[in-house]
Amino acid sequence: MAPAAVTYGFVAWIATHVCLVLFLLWAFIPERVLHDYGVTYYPSKHWALALPSHAVVSVVAAYVLYWAYNMMRLPPLEDLSTIVDEFSKLPDEREWAWGEEAIPTVVDLPITYASKLIFTEDAEGRARTPALVAANPPATDSLWDQQRHRPDSPPAGAGATAAGDVPWASGPQS
Repeated sequence: MAPAAVTYGFVAWIATHVCLVLFLLWAFIPERVLHDYGVTYYPSKHWALALPSHAVVSVVAAYVLYWAYNMMRLPPLEDLSTIVDEFSKLPDEREWAWGEEAIPTVVDLPITYASKLIFTEDAEGRARTPALVAANPPATDSLWDQQRHRPDSPPAGAGATAAGDVPWASGPQS
């Protein structure tokens, strides 16, 4: 014997199809034909368009409202929580010194380091590898130093925009 959930699911599937067929018959068959078959009590044909339209508008409104709610909850770009927060594991100087074959410790990389790794090339024009960047770590920016040394208090330059701390935002740096 089939489990109860399977049976209920099958019955719901059949009932859904029966309701769809009845809805389509009610929506498309003229009223005089329904009266000829003795069907006289049914909702106005207005609801054949109003209910599906209302359902579609409700789904679209739900997506828009969900997006708007998320945009209201999103911190501004210049907020430090978009870069570093209380759960960040910041590297110390020992963790910058991994070699070619070493597996580095899992840490949150400063945005300056990640930008230098992604958007710069070496002298031969090749993309930089983590080992090349580790051999020449980027100069720490004030935002990174302040967050690393004082994670429980906001940095002194909290009014600065986060984009100003990104090396490639103001042009190439070496």
